[in-house]
Amino acid sequence: MKILLFGSIASGKTTIANLIQKKHPDFGLISIDDCRRMFGDGSMEKEILSQKKFIEQINKSKSAIIEASGVGKLGDSIFNEISKINEKVLIIVSYLPKDIIKQRLTDRVWDIPFPGNQEKLDDIVLTINHEIQSGRIQMKWLEQPQTTILQIENKDLKSQSFILAAINNYLKSYENDTI
Repeated sequence: MKILLFGSIASGKTTIANLIQKKHPDFGLISIDDCRRMFGDGSMEKEILSQKKFIEQINKSKSAIIEASGVGKLGDSIFNEISKINEKVLIIVSYLPKDIIKQRLTDRVWDIPFPGNQEKLDDIVLTINHEIQSGRIQMKWLEQPQTTILQIENKDLKSQSFILAAINNYLKSYENDTI
């Protein structure tokens, strides 16, 4: 089974991924940001290598939590790879309004080598949020059999508790189906 966490920068994907993995340690965590830290240097050449290594990790994994924005060429690559497998997929689409994202970004230490400059973060956030709000990410994945989509707003700890309860209930039903 694969759990895909999609959403904008600072929308809470990593937090949710870590909380899921803590409760379900049999799921590995595959993050594009981790691949960028490991293989990237801010150049386009190393970004391509980081994305290639990320996709390779997806291919090698059994049960995994996969974290990325879900849009652009990388989103398409994830879709193409997951389309080749015949297993259940839970997609969690994390949306947050731009003002909350901007607030979260002010406290963030930026340690991820990414091509381009951080002045374009507003544009990146707007693009990803538009893809989510328009339903493009969700509609693309609805084509896939055995796929469940959960759209969340990870605004605060209360939201996180509800989100994790919903995910844990889904995973319990998945485990019961496989027994």
